[in-house]
Parts: sequence; C-alpha cells; structure tokens
Amino acid sequence: MPATNVATVTVNHTYQMDKVTNTRIQETAKDAYVTDYQPDTYTVATDDAAKVTVNETTGALTYTTIETPAVAGYTPDKMTVSNTATAVLNTETGEYIYGPAESTVTYTADVQKVVVKFNDLTTGQPVAKQTDVTIDGVTDGTVDFKTAQDVVDKLVKAGYYVVAGLPTDPVLFDNKDKEDQSFTVTLRHQVTNETEPLTATSTVTYEGANPAPATNVVTVTVNHTYQMDKVTTREFKKRRRMRTLRITNRIRTRLRRTMRQRLQ
Repeated sequence: MPATNVATVTVNHTYQMDKVTNTRIQETAKDAYVTDYQPDTYTVATDDAAKVTVNETTGALTYTTIETPAVAGYTPDKMTVSNTATAVLNTETGEYIYGPAESTVTYTADVQKVVVKFNDLTTGQPVAKQTDVTIDGVTDGTVDFKTAQDVVDKLVKAGYYVVAGLPTDPVLFDNKDKEDQSFTVTLRHQVTNETEPLTATSTVTYEGANPAPATNVVTVTVNHTYQMDKVTTREFKKRRRMRTLRITNRIRTRLRRTMRQRLQ
C-alpha cells in the first residue's frame, strides 16, 4: 500500500491583544474598542503555499488536492482527496487551534481469475473431453486449487499419470486485471504389461494310401505379452489380433497304383 501522505503547514494568525487585561480581543468584543479594533487575519507561510490555501478572515484551511496513487490490482474508493480544517477557539485560553484534518482512502482488491489447463503428452493435445477449470478470487488472495485437484484425481483413476501437477506451495492471485493467471497440468497415459494365452493348431492330413496314416494334430499355447493403454484400453502399438491361430498343413501323399508305361 502507498505510504501515508502527511502535510504539515504553518499559518500566521494576526490578532489584537488588550494590553491592560493581557487577553486577546475577540470579535464579539469589538464594539468596546470602537475604531481601534481590527479583525484577525490568517496567512500561510511562504514555504507552505503549495500545500494549502487559507481563508484570510476565518482561517479555514483547504489542503491541496492529492491524487490517490494507483495500486495494481486494487480500486480506491476515492480518486482524489482534499482535506479541510477550521480554526477552533479555545474558550479558556482565547487561542485558536487547528484540529487534525484526516481522510482515509480504502482500496478494494479487484476480481482475478486462474485458469488450469490439462495437457495430454501422449497425444500432444489437451486431455480429451476435459474442459479447463476456472478459479475465481481477488488480488493477493490465496488460490484454492481443490476443484482442479479433483479433476486430476479423476483423470488418474481414468488411466492417466501426472507428469507435472499443481503447485504444492501456497499461490496468491496476481494483480493483472486484464490477464488471467494460467497453470497447466501435464499427464501421460498409463501403460501396463498384459499377458494373454494364444492357441495354435498344426494339422497334417494323409490321403491316398490304404490304410492312410492317422491325421497328425499338434495344439500349443503361446503366451502373448503386450502393452495396454489404460486410457484408451487398447494395445499400445497395434490392435489386438485374433487369439487363436490355426495353422493347417495338409500333406497329401498319393501313391500311384498304376505305373506309366515307359516310352520305348
């Protein structure tokens, strides 16, 4: 906040003194002094002329108008201040004094906004179907990231992991009225190793012989280990292929019962 503005001035008060009673002559007693009476006058010391003006008859002071200093992120309730003061008579001493001339300018913190974004480093795009979180507050107020953290927790449950999260230390709203503060949470898709059994069958069939050998069938199990994207629930690099591979080799053995007649 700006420093308190204090102006101290000197006012020269010219008055008449009764040399018999040794008291000041007040305006209410002027008739007793007939033509000897002269009214009081007030003038400001030369060095203080830029700070205040004075009513030469009443002594009322009007201080020079002070423009309220601008403070980024705050709005004052008064744009300018001009204090006034009057000369007050002390009835016991007959002296005039000035009371304090005081004003208070109250600043109100401006509305500020924080925007939290969520970026998916796996896709290089904003997190799908996730809108930005807006947090409202005022200049120098503490940012409450609870709503944004709730979103982060939800995304983690949906299969993401956090690369760079929200600030852990207290953060205050800034004083930039025309610019929103921005924070970005970066995440990646969780990837897990999964294993599935694949069945493969090899079949050899014999034909043409009598009796024909029995069909040869071999069935094996292959353990397929792959990576799964926990966000999209798809394989990391390729779509899942058929789980059962069937390999059928058919070897047909034909025995010719009739020999060809050789060429003569």
